[in-house]
Amino acid sequence: QNSRIANFPQQTYWGWNFYQWGYGGSGFLWYGIKQPILDRAFDVWSGESENYYWEISNALYAKNPQLFKQVLNKYQINFVLVDKNIINPPSSKALFIPELEEILSKIPEAKKDASFGKINVYKINLRDNPNSFIFAANSLKKINSYNWVNLDMGYLNSGNYISDNTNPDIVYPFRSIFSGKNPQKINATINKNNEVEFSAKIPNLVSNTSTNYDLSTSEDLVFVEFIGVKEKNGNFSIKALTKPPQINLTMNGKENNLPQSILEKTVFTVPAESQFPLSLNVGGFFTFTIKSNSVEKIGTTSLSLKQDNLLAITDNKKLNLSFTLLANELKSGTENKNKESFSNITNGEIKVSFPQITNPNESFSYTPSLGLINKTKNCDYFRKGKISTTLVTDKNKQWLRLSAENGANCISYYLPNLNHIHGYLLLIENKNISGRSLHFWLLSEDQKIAPIDVFLEAKNNLSVLVLPPQSPDGLSYSLHFESISIGNQKTINDLGKIKMIPIPYDFLTSIYLENENKFVKSESFSNFKVLHPNESLYIVKEIPEKTKTLVLSQSYNPGWKAYQISKAGPLESALPFFFGTELKNHVLVNNWENGWVGLSDSEGDRLRAERDNGGTNNTKQQTIIIVYLPQYLQYFGFILLLILPFTMLLIRPKNE
Repeated sequence: QNSRIANFPQQTYWGWNFYQWGYGGSGFLWYGIKQPILDRAFDVWSGESENYYWEISNALYAKNPQLFKQVLNKYQINFVLVDKNIINPPSSKALFIPELEEILSKIPEAKKDASFGKINVYKINLRDNPNSFIFAANSLKKINSYNWVNLDMGYLNSGNYISDNTNPDIVYPFRSIFSGKNPQKINATINKNNEVEFSAKIPNLVSNTSTNYDLSTSEDLVFVEFIGVKEKNGNFSIKALTKPPQINLTMNGKENNLPQSILEKTVFTVPAESQFPLSLNVGGFFTFTIKSNSVEKIGTTSLSLKQDNLLAITDNKKLNLSFTLLANELKSGTENKNKESFSNITNGEIKVSFPQITNPNESFSYTPSLGLINKTKNCDYFRKGKISTTLVTDKNKQWLRLSAENGANCISYYLPNLNHIHGYLLLIENKNISGRSLHFWLLSEDQKIAPIDVFLEAKNNLSVLVLPPQSPDGLSYSLHFESISIGNQKTINDLGKIKMIPIPYDFLTSIYLENENKFVKSESFSNFKVLHPNESLYIVKEIPEKTKTLVLSQSYNPGWKAYQISKAGPLESALPFFFGTELKNHVLVNNWENGWVGLSDSEGDRLRAERDNGGTNNTKQQTIIIVYLPQYLQYFGFILLLILPFTMLLIRPKNE
């Protein structure tokens, strides 16, 4: 009964499902099941809970069994329920049920436990295995927190942790570059060298701190620039130069460029008699044209670190050369196992820059033009008001003006060649003139899901969004912009330049700075007694002395309070705030659940004295009562309801 269920499919952000027998609504399974279900109908009431949806959705649609398993562990999910009765009228692809079943088959800890018609239930063997939603840990690292995220690298690398921005042991500067929920402030731009640059502030780190980053383990692709060199003998050499992200760490006003491994290799030597232009084909997907032997920068693309890369070069005559750039060679050339150490980082900032890919099959760029005016349409099927589209100029910049009155003026761009293995930075110029700001959503054409669906900010002329990698074998996206008007209120939005640039998303989110102090390996356990008589009360007994953090696996809320008491009678358990000592250090664990750190001084002294005196119970603590304090307002209301009739009888006026 005290376990947690994750229901699937999770094809929609809105939590409104349709069933094959004709029902449509928010669902009903929880009316007959005692265990809590992680359904979209409930998690919207808490940001800590809602992050589960973004994380599990990302793991599912990325087809990543390891990541999927870690999300199940992080949110302590005991059962996975797959309901094949659910349909998705726009596209059945988005349900992703065959892919989900394949993911579960690759997770040894997931076993099919039961079937009920078209409903399958899988039991998960969890790493922490909470006892009635309670478990304990002996030592947890402190990692900086986040608001919204779809990939928790802190949990993936360290397991359970305490979220702490004041005095963290580990800092992930780019752990929250996520745009699925809303357009968060992301510090990304094109710098003076025409490179993409991400930046983030770093909290003060007093102890010795090491930097950790490695492109070869975090990414499947590496950016490579092809360079042409005219030799003295007339031959023309083509070199491949890896372009790993460059990291700059600023502290106390001093800049430090962190080392990165670079591979430079000659892949072709073209004879002097060859006829230009030359065609350099990369992997059979794209061809760079080399117009003359004076060309120095041929172009930038990405090559695989997982499989060998075939290159070919031809001219209009007999030249036909091929070369295989080995994945292992690229991987070894990008490895970075060195850790740079710093001490007393204050006023810190980190910048990561990398080149823009010039291969048009891997990026997208758009500038407003007259040819786009006729491509807009009213995409609102119910409101058939007026729409108009014009090209306007403001401060020497052209904008596509999308106007609507009781309708939706829409324009879409289809990008059939963009692969899903890349993450992307989207730079969208937009201005809100009147009405609601521009609605933007990005559709994965393969899976028919929208990983980004937001209203762009009205106050900023440039919206910066980040799209994480999706399925590694996926291909094609589409971009959709809607200027929406409801009723007679006119909506006017201007759309400017759009750029969609590949970024090393996994590398960025995996960069971290770590305190070099030795840490005790964290161990979780639940070999104690837990009574959970109602939803607002937990009675935890016989907790081992080694416990440093007690974790309540429910969404964090300051209303949860923990009290240490010596006697757990009915009255003491019901009113622990009168009979016990409050554990003041209430912390956020794993960025979503409640935790309490440390024993009270008196309890620690008692345990030490008992151990020193040869006591018989030197491994057990007193009882800890956890209550949800706001619940007592309801209890107080019930008491008032009982008192009210008697009060009315007492104060009833007497008949004269």
